[in-house]
Amino acid sequence: MGSVFSIVLGLLFVASGAGIGFISYQAATGALGRNRSRGIRIASTLESDESWRAGHRAALVPSLLAAGQMALCGLVLLFTSGDDTAKLIILASSALLVTGMAVATLLANQAARLANDGTKDRANEQANDVGDGTVP
Repeated sequence: MGSVFSIVLGLLFVASGAGIGFISYQAATGALGRNRSRGIRIASTLESDESWRAGHRAALVPSLLAAGQMALCGLVLLFTSGDDTAKLIILASSALLVTGMAVATLLANQAARLANDGTKDRANEQANDVGDGTVP
């Protein structure tokens, strides 16, 4: 059984991984709408509901992988006996989490920008149609 240090951090990592995974899934499926407290909150994803959903759908796989590895490392920490081993697991897990979420954020940004461009193009087309009299 692990030390108190590794047990507490193990439980924290499991809970955090589960929370990140849950929020990522909820945002990608549309159950979690655009907001300023949870999800990938960058300018491109906050611009519209469509960009929010597109960004989170694109980021789902790396987000879930990052969350899963964090929870898995938490489970390993629960059974780690040495503080040095626990520190190494924490360092590796943190690096993987940051890398995974950076990839997820880049993908979300790219998808949200594409969605925003499509929304703007449609809005411009509708404005042009109204302006030239093709829309009653």
